[in-house]
Amino acid sequence: AVVLLYCLLAERRTLGSLGFTRKGALAEYGIGLLGGFILFGGAVLLCVVCGTLTVHMTETPPPLGMLALFFLAFLIQGMSEELLCRSYLMVSLSRGSPLWACVLTNALLFSLLHAGNPGVTVIALVNIFLFGLFASVLTLRRGSIWMVSALHSMWNFAQGNFFGIPVSGIKGSPSPLISTPGTGTWAELVNGGAFGLEAGLAVTVVLLGACAVVLFVPTKKSEIVKSSL
Repeated sequence: AVVLLYCLLAERRTLGSLGFTRKGALAEYGIGLLGGFILFGGAVLLCVVCGTLTVHMTETPPPLGMLALFFLAFLIQGMSEELLCRSYLMVSLSRGSPLWACVLTNALLFSLLHAGNPGVTVIALVNIFLFGLFASVLTLRRGSIWMVSALHSMWNFAQGNFFGIPVSGIKGSPSPLISTPGTGTWAELVNGGAFGLEAGLAVTVVLLGACAVVLFVPTKKSEIVKSSL
């Protein structure tokens, strides 16, 4: 709320320049939710195929109402981080800096915001930086914040409240599935160990692929920065 009010009142930004476009918003958000699940599910699949993660049903599934509350919380969390890093920082910096520098700066800040999380590693920070790059380019290519916010939220929800994996080092979320990481140097290099999959090479592979897609697949959407300055 503070970031939103600052942009609207102090910087005289419009909701459109923050990525809150009206045309196609619901479809963008729905595709983002699906994309977030597919991306993280792909990382889980890589770990399972490599023999570094086992996934099974929990004996006592959590109540649907509790999962719904976690889902709502992640919807707010994902939107908040995207509003701060992408809508505010990246676009505001672009008024006086090259776009590539704005993308790198906000992705670096996004990574550093997680530097104090439990069990953080160098690979974890690199992967979170890659997610920041992916989210930045996706925001620019789609011309709105809807898809990236939904994708971010679903990535975290699927991680913690579906597969039962620590979310950026934070454990303890209720989930219908339990994922048990393998131990040993190779296994932890792939599955991320105690921090969760975000500290493993499986997520690195998925995010590099996602970055390649948003960089090179053609889109008809205009860049939010160009349309808002």
